[in-house]
Amino acid sequence: KDIVVYERMIVHFKYSDQPLSCIKIFRSHLGSKSLGLRLLQLNLAHESDYVSLYDGILYNKTSEIIRFVKSPKSQRRRFIKSTVGSISLKTTARAASSRNYGFIAEIVTLPIAAIGFNRNTEHNISYSIINNNFMGAINYACAGEVNPHISVAWNKIINNCRHIPNTNISTCDMPIQFQLQNTQSLHFHNNLVMKNQGGLKVTADSSGFATTLQAVIHNNLFTENANLPALNITGLRIAPQQHITIYRNFFSDNIAPYENIIQLVQVISNFTFNYIYSNIGFHILQMSGFHGIRLPLQSSTSHNGFYWNEATNIQNKGTIFALSNGQYYVHNIFYNPENNYEIIAATSNNRSK
Repeated sequence: KDIVVYERMIVHFKYSDQPLSCIKIFRSHLGSKSLGLRLLQLNLAHESDYVSLYDGILYNKTSEIIRFVKSPKSQRRRFIKSTVGSISLKTTARAASSRNYGFIAEIVTLPIAAIGFNRNTEHNISYSIINNNFMGAINYACAGEVNPHISVAWNKIINNCRHIPNTNISTCDMPIQFQLQNTQSLHFHNNLVMKNQGGLKVTADSSGFATTLQAVIHNNLFTENANLPALNITGLRIAPQQHITIYRNFFSDNIAPYENIIQLVQVISNFTFNYIYSNIGFHILQMSGFHGIRLPLQSSTSHNGFYWNEATNIQNKGTIFALSNGQYYVHNIFYNPENNYEIIAATSNNRSK
């Protein structure tokens, strides 16, 4: 089947109760414009199933760009570009459930002419009460070259997710989850996050410096959450770096003996004017990522108060566990008598000082 792509197209493949082998040829509306493809979701049913991508309209071994199979996940985040104005997609799959298996791909013309919405578009969640939800409160995911800004403000998020007794399993990964790609801003402020299985989790990725995340998390209360981190932020790439500002938040009475209360992974952070009181976690604050890399910017932790917190890591019983390079600590107050150390700084070869 021959399909013309004007600017952007979403391709959804679903399995059938019969074996399938289908080929789709995508051509740009203007033949001079090349095409780009990114897999947004991929869930193949069998080891022998595969999705092949070809440069142009000839689908043979010489023009094959990449082949996606069931197991490896490393190739799935790639953005694949054609050298000509067409691209071919071949899928070979045995019979399986259409409900659970298939893939979703995004195809765009290059360079991208339009993003389909106003650049000032914002997704807003505010003045809401979200409580007693078995599978979590907020689960937001996006993909594409540019995505709307996000604002979450003045909400009460209480008692979401459940811990399954006598196990280490919860009914959700985190009650508030953001899986972001090429999202320029996230504002999370003036929220109450209380008595949940964990708190806020942000996973961010960007394809270029123009679309790196600038997240601001301020004036929130994270209290009485259990088993999972109260705040967990992860950048998926070493470069470009995602930037996080966390200020004037109150973290109190969170208990997660096998997890860090606050975990920042591979992001440039400004953690300032926060009050962290009476929490129990593996470490209270852990910052990691960027091992062996000299960064142009430093992560700053300043003017915070850490009082009466307890770390459960017996070998490194420290309030802060600093594992990444380029960190700056100044004007913090520590009073955590249950811990052996207030700050443990470890290099990439695991030496501590």
